[in-house]
Amino acid sequence: MAGDSSRTTARTAPGGRSGHPDDADETANTAVEKTSEYVAWIARGGLAANTKRAYTRQVASFGRWPAGQDRPEALTDPHERDYAVRDYKEALLEGGSAPKSVQLALTAVQSFYVWTGLGPADVRQVRIPPGGPRTLEPEETRRVLRAAERRGLRDLAIVATTLMCGPRLAELHALHVDDTEIHARSGWLRIRVGKGCRPRDVPIKTGLRPILSRRIAARRDRTGTDLPHLWLSSYGRQLAKSSIDRVMDGTGAAAGVDMSAHTLRHTFADDNLRAGVDPATVATWLGHDDLRTLLVYGRPTARAQEAMAEVVTYPF
Repeated sequence: MAGDSSRTTARTAPGGRSGHPDDADETANTAVEKTSEYVAWIARGGLAANTKRAYTRQVASFGRWPAGQDRPEALTDPHERDYAVRDYKEALLEGGSAPKSVQLALTAVQSFYVWTGLGPADVRQVRIPPGGPRTLEPEETRRVLRAAERRGLRDLAIVATTLMCGPRLAELHALHVDDTEIHARSGWLRIRVGKGCRPRDVPIKTGLRPILSRRIAARRDRTGTDLPHLWLSSYGRQLAKSSIDRVMDGTGAAAGVDMSAHTLRHTFADDNLRAGVDPATVATWLGHDDLRTLLVYGRPTARAQEAMAEVVTYPF
């Protein structure tokens, strides 16, 4: 047995509701059917929207995986459940998933098994290495921007603005057309809604200016142009914050990158610090008052540390 996991017999499912197996369709005897029931159940629960989306995605993926491995007994036998979850964890890690993403998947799968009444699996937690927040590597950034471009001009503008100006999700959602000031050789993004309600101005990078200009021009021909909001839905209303989340989720999935709006904000900070922008300026762009909040960014990678370790030698 895995020594650092804890077993519980409680059957209280996420959101504080009872998850007794009698609540599920007794005829559902495959992993796909059972996880589909769980997904429908959790959609009716009281969890936060982001948590529902994450659990739905992770549990649906797990349901397809053991079914493909022909392991229906993982739904009824505790030992087979343990083996299935352990093997799934190893498959995710071997497939290149980040430790934090694998741990999220395990949390969702454990929630599913509590709901079935079988209880959580006996599986070791994933060790998440210490370090700063998740940021994108250059190749990941390229894939994300290309995936966003394939989704259309609006989604490209949403992703690129977050990546190149670093607003928080709420700040991105609240942007108005008038918050953009774009010229041939310069541009500014006015972020009016932020922590502490203090507005700030962020330069619009050269690569972002034509994207925003095209998006604003295209917006004039659509329903809802009388609204001030920069991001509109296909129905001509302000795009919901949850819809922006879905843009990020869909773009990340298409690019094969685990990301959110916050990941892009972290990447913006990290990229600028690594490029030599002084911390005070980066803090101003991010809307931070305390420079100490930037200490988590710009840390050298393992490869860079190995190279730096060879700078000083000890001949003998």
